[in-house]
Amino acid sequence: MNIVGYTKPMISKVLLLGLGGLLGCGSNPIIYGDTVSFESLKEGAVTLAEARSLEGPVTVTGEIGRVCDMGCWFYLMGESDMVYVKLDLAVGLVIPTNSEGKQVLALGEFQGEGSSAEFRASSLALY
Repeated sequence: MNIVGYTKPMISKVLLLGLGGLLGCGSNPIIYGDTVSFESLKEGAVTLAEARSLEGPVTVTGEIGRVCDMGCWFYLMGESDMVYVKLDLAVGLVIPTNSEGKQVLALGEFQGEGSSAEFRASSLALY
């Protein structure tokens, strides 16, 4: 089955991760994407404003704004700005669609500059 360019294994991962997000409600952070500990993400995390001036991989902290209907992208809200966060679908990185308002640590890199910049995430921790 192929829905708008997504294969059956990818859709299965989306459903499993979404179910995991629903069952994982509580105070424990949920890690999505590359295997990385919450502590290592939290240790190096910076605000969105600070992250924009850094090069290379960085962990950004903020709140999840609007989420894609399939969980494949979202807006990360900083104190005074926001950025579009694209998730790595090739490895099945998606988040539950009901994640709006949750705190997030996102590991990845900025691509582009200024208002057209987007953040490409490889790992996330929702809490």
